[in-house]
Amino acid sequence: MKGYTKIAETCRRAGEVSELQYAWVDTCCIDKTSSAELSEAINSMFRWYQVSQVCYVRLADIDKQTHAKTPGSLDRCRWFTRGWTLQELIAPTKVEFYDKRWAFLGDRSDLRADLERITGIGNEVLGATSQECITKVLGKIPVARRMSWAASRVTTRTEDTAYCLLGIFGVNLPLLYGEGPKAFLRLQEEVAKEHNDLSLFGWTSPASHGNLARHSGILADSPADFADARDIDFSDLSSINPEFAMTNKGLRMWSVLCEEGGKMILPLNCRKPNTLAARVLGIYLLQFGPDLYVREHPGRLAENLESNNTAARTQTIANIFVSKRMDATIEAALVRGRRGAIRLSDSLFDEHGWKASIFQPDGLYTKQTRLFLTLNLPSFVACFMMSLTETVKRGRYESLRWVTFAVVLGMEGEMPWARICTTEHAADAFSSLGNLKQMAQLAKVSGSKTVKLRNDQQKLELEVTVDFSPCDIEGEMGHCLSMSQNWVC
Repeated sequence: MKGYTKIAETCRRAGEVSELQYAWVDTCCIDKTSSAELSEAINSMFRWYQVSQVCYVRLADIDKQTHAKTPGSLDRCRWFTRGWTLQELIAPTKVEFYDKRWAFLGDRSDLRADLERITGIGNEVLGATSQECITKVLGKIPVARRMSWAASRVTTRTEDTAYCLLGIFGVNLPLLYGEGPKAFLRLQEEVAKEHNDLSLFGWTSPASHGNLARHSGILADSPADFADARDIDFSDLSSINPEFAMTNKGLRMWSVLCEEGGKMILPLNCRKPNTLAARVLGIYLLQFGPDLYVREHPGRLAENLESNNTAARTQTIANIFVSKRMDATIEAALVRGRRGAIRLSDSLFDEHGWKASIFQPDGLYTKQTRLFLTLNLPSFVACFMMSLTETVKRGRYESLRWVTFAVVLGMEGEMPWARICTTEHAADAFSSLGNLKQMAQLAKVSGSKTVKLRNDQQKLELEVTVDFSPCDIEGEMGHCLSMSQNWVC
């Protein structure tokens, strides 16, 4: 009887009050036994609300007589917790609210302040007065903030968590009831196709607060992960976002990667309010294979990232793949990638004039953490160039001493090895990169753990030794490569 009363009152008001010929009620105007009709209705519903003359909202748990005397009663209304009602609030140009007895409470404009406080939806959306205005305003709001509007809303069916948001992002999806949480993943993939907006990845997972989950994929599990994105805004760099696409390897993009405290960060070119335009948010990444990454610390974002910092040690440009989601295969790859990894000692970069460059294979070297990911391969081989410069004072005069050489390293079973190849053999070592076996043989024949390198210009000789020591790499046993030097005049 309650359902009939709702339909009858809707039709009465549409005809007598609003002088309209037709009324549409979702509970009876969709044949849910027809999958084709249901799919068409859900994919078209936002547009139907947009072209409507007025949308009636009956709040079944509000009584106008007590509402005025009870501050905050609107906040507790169940209508604001349902997923499907989000588009009913946003899409129409005119929304009228009624209590359980159909007493008029006010329209969207009258209740704008309360609605903004309850829903987190800004005045620019609630105040839109035309179909064109609503579409234009939504396009100016970051994807992450739009997702946040649904963060505390629920639906009866898990899939509807995604389907109720199709119109908010202007996308369409085939309905696959029974797929469960995969529906929200499909929604994000479709949004990524239509919107060049990196804020899509600016979520923080509530389940990972307190380091309960250290790694995740690039996609969120549900709208709840966007709860903290209510105030995210575009930065000045959003207009030059890199191209990105979803592939079977994950999110693919050619982008700048930044380094902060030894952590690798992907800038999202969006920001929090009251921050400088040049400072943006980012997400932490962890490499686990050739150009392959997962999200690290998904419970937080990197904040106040200097987007215009071009210092060589804090920015690099790379072609990367970030996994869409975590699974058992990736979990195993993360462990395998760190186990037996080779870390280059900090002294190679920060002390004594050492400079390392041209790391090969570059897809297995992480510049920020200075790691070669051996992937626990027993035949792993890698190579990099070293240069050493040192200024020497002799009385009133200064002279520059320098040498260059290649370092070839690898694994034999579980044991690491390294050899120094002098200048005459360095080119041969790098030309052998396509043949790992040939490279290893060359290094072991022509290289040595300790070599004496002569600088004919300065008539000096440098004795260099490479050696390994065990080290902990994120909870896994790895190897640290270090060098010692001794100048001989």
